[in-house]
Amino acid sequence: MNLAKKIKDIHESIFKFVIVSSGGGSNAIGTLLKVPGASNSILEAYIPYAKESLDFYLMRKPESYCSLDTTTRMAARAYSAAKKIDQQSDIKNLFGIAITATLSTNYEKEEIIGFILLYKQEIFQNLYPVHWRKEKDLENKKKN
Repeated sequence: MNLAKKIKDIHESIFKFVIVSSGGGSNAIGTLLKVPGASNSILEAYIPYAKESLDFYLMRKPESYCSLDTTTRMAARAYSAAKKIDQQSDIKNLFGIAITATLSTNYEKEEIIGFILLYKQEIFQNLYPVHWRKEKDLENKKKN
């Protein structure tokens, strides 16, 4: 099953959600929106890209902009927004999704970290904790 088919299945389901994504995870929103039927499942998509924007969204400055705690707070806010936006759907079918990931940048990073988190009815599920080491580091370890 390809990605577009999986996304189409989401759009045709009874579930509705708000998605918020910051940093390297932001292209996920575009991927979801380009599959027809997105308005059936996506209530709102938000990208607090700058640090100041994420501070505003969370109503506080996080210790780390890419952490499980920050992603959990983002997903909880997204879930809260979903409940306010769609008051007609069964609350069991609403959830918030948050994605954070570090980006490639103009300075050396040792690792790339990311989180994808789903928040539903006061329970969160860390769907994909992601932790990559740079390819160059892996090559150096193989040589040593």
